[in-house]
Amino acid sequence: MTNPANAVNAVKSARRCFRWISLAVAGAAVASLAASALPASAAERRPAPSAGIGTLHERHPVDEVEMAKAMAPGAVADGTMVRVTGPSVRFRKAAGAVSQDPAASFRIGSMTKMFTSTVVLQLVAEGRLPLDTPIREILPDTIPADWAPITVGRLLSHTSGLRGPCEPLEDNTGLTPERIVHAWTSCAAKPEFPVTGQQYNGANY
Repeated sequence: MTNPANAVNAVKSARRCFRWISLAVAGAAVASLAASALPASAAERRPAPSAGIGTLHERHPVDEVEMAKAMAPGAVADGTMVRVTGPSVRFRKAAGAVSQDPAASFRIGSMTKMFTSTVVLQLVAEGRLPLDTPIREILPDTIPADWAPITVGRLLSHTSGLRGPCEPLEDNTGLTPERIVHAWTSCAAKPEFPVTGQQYNGANY
């Protein structure tokens, strides 16, 4: 007569064996799928996109006619320079009263904020300039006393409380660093404190 305990153990052993076989089969299936999805070697390049997919520039090439219209000198700017590069497009052109050399330097306006903030945050990461440093400690002879609460971090995040300039700067003529600084630091109105939200302001940068 079969021992009931031995029978139970045999059933448990069979179940464990079945589970391991199932896991092995599943693992082999996953490995097979992964192998079929990966290139034959690490050095093998991915296949080219299928027809109709392409890159961004292939799907949306530069419309040179519309670009020329947008670059035409007008009330906004006397001249423009445009360079577009990508996997399948090379567009360089200048128009108006600017250098016709595509490699020439030109003003990029508020796009400089990205570069300024990147450099400042690099200094912060290096431990050379804490974000809570009052800007008056950095420029004591330039920053008014009532700007004392403004820190480097508040400038970067547009939470300085600075208002608009008290001198007109829209003419874009004779703009110098000294004139731009004076347009804000000579204002009778003090910065707004406490700051309750972000306010985009070129003065911060």
